[in-house]
Amino acid sequence: MSEEGMIRTLLHSALREAPELWSILFPSKMEEFILFSDLWSQPITEDEAREALQNLINGAGQDYRLFVFIDGLDECGGSCEELIAILRKFSSSHVKVCVSSRTWIEIKGLLHLSPKIRLEALTYGDIERYVTTRFLQSVGFRERQLESPREVNSLIEAIMLKASGVFLWVTLVTDYLIDGLKDGEKLAQLQERLNVIPEDLEALFQKILTSTKEEDRRST
Repeated sequence: MSEEGMIRTLLHSALREAPELWSILFPSKMEEFILFSDLWSQPITEDEAREALQNLINGAGQDYRLFVFIDGLDECGGSCEELIAILRKFSSSHVKVCVSSRTWIEIKGLLHLSPKIRLEALTYGDIERYVTTRFLQSVGFRERQLESPREVNSLIEAIMLKASGVFLWVTLVTDYLIDGLKDGEKLAQLQERLNVIPEDLEALFQKILTSTKEEDRRST
């Protein structure tokens, strides 16, 4: 999501929850409505959207308390610095912001003074149990665990570290590696699979789809 896209999304969410805010956010549109009985005669420009965001921050606090949730800041397009600068505009007594993101160095540096909860620290044990349970359901994995327990433990630890606490990523990757076990791959080959698996979910989906198509071609 771009900087402008985030601004428009925030405005849309605010108006969806409190439609009466439109007169505070867009006073010029109010004038159009009074003069022409047409509230949206022209599309909202980028400057109008930015002004509306500032109006939201300044004016809504008189009667409203705002809580902004943004999921997956690391997946937004554009500059992280610009997006975080927008969020910092909300820093006031009546506005709170909660952001989820992978721990990218750029984002971590920009938010180093903000309170944080590391999801991976809270879900590490659950992910370990899930991965171990899923692998133990595979006959091929149980055989490899008897042969090379240390390498098996290293593989599981590598999965957990790369997951960054994202359960969806874990489930997809675990199934992907189990497919390798079904094909008779050794632990070293599974580790190679894991090494080239992207951490980004969208890229992971694409890789899995590409691999599935290649396997389908080989089987025909």
